Amino acid sequence: MDLEPVLKALQIFEGGSASATLSIVGLILLVIAGLTIYFASGTDAQKSTSFRIALLFSLVAGILFSAAGPVVALWGGSPRTTAKIKPEVAFDRLQRNDEVR
Repeated sequence: MDLEPVLKALQIFEGGSASATLSIVGLILLVIAGLTIYFASGTDAQKSTSFRIALLFSLVAGILFSAAGPVVALWGGSPRTTAKIKPEVAFDRLQRNDEVR
């Protein structure tokens, strides 16, 4: 079994942002919820309470983590408002070939 793709995927945790980490954790929890639903539907036996709790927890937490990743990325990466300068100052800087901020 080649573990190189798995190691590459785990490198996101090493240098990645918080939003990427939240999205990956959410995706993992949603996969766990999907597998739990698959195994629950495969048998007719009544599932235990701990099985139901694991299903509910992984589903709700997966949705929350998956939604939190993009929210953190948008919230943390939103551009800050820039200070406005007077048009005369901006044109004066343009004429001198200075940076206009």
